[in-house]
Amino acid sequence: MSPFGSRDTGAKVAQVNAAGGADLVTVSLNNSSLASQAVGPPGNDVEMSPPAANLKDIGKKLFALQPLGEQRVSVNDSVLGPQSSASGIGLRTSYADLIRQAFQPKWWSSSATLTDPATGRSYR
Repeated sequence: MSPFGSRDTGAKVAQVNAAGGADLVTVSLNNSSLASQAVGPPGNDVEMSPPAANLKDIGKKLFALQPLGEQRVSVNDSVLGPQSSASGIGLRTSYADLIRQAFQPKWWSSSATLTDPATGRSYR
């Protein structure tokens, strides 16, 4: 949510609750420099994003795209080769599937609509 770690006391993430909804919670990560890079540059209008873009908007946009969808992926690549699409362009998986593989269900399995308290915008 923020590249500033524990210094950003307002940073929250959604976690699925027992009723299937989602609660906004604070998490603390040790050795979190990679997590900081995952949220810092994509949401920064100097580095990668247009002004006023946020991580929620970026995530929603990515869900509609094919991972590496404009990049040639060799079937001989030792890591991505088995996931290469038949055309050799992009991967034959989705960002949603990659998220499901990487994270526990408590971080992605809710269909609840959340409202950002800072902006009033709703997200699913």
